[in-house]
Amino acid sequence: REEVCLLNRTLQYRLTKARLTCFAGLFDQSNAFNSINWTTLEDATFRDFDDSDRKFLQLRNRRSLCVLVDASNDAVVFKAGAGTRQGDTPAAQEFGSAHHRVVRKFDRDEYNVLERAYLV
Repeated sequence: REEVCLLNRTLQYRLTKARLTCFAGLFDQSNAFNSINWTTLEDATFRDFDDSDRKFLQLRNRRSLCVLVDASNDAVVFKAGAGTRQGDTPAAQEFGSAHHRVVRKFDRDEYNVLERAYLV
């Protein structure tokens, strides 16, 4: 996240030096990785895969189990109903693909072509 913020500030600086007006929006979500429903996640991420690979990857999320352990070492096992596992190797790319589609849809629905030209 820090690298993205630094790149954003560098871009804003360069645009300002070129006498161009700019603004940037930061999309920050609580519980981001586990908030996206599986259908959206799978449509955004796995649509270009072969059927057998897609089914295998879908099962990775849909059949995984979560374990919570409290301070007294009592554990509970449950099945998640949405999202991907934060810390899982492909989780960031999966989330990024799904989130990018949502932001692009918002952009298309909310702004006209001229307004979009000014979005950074």
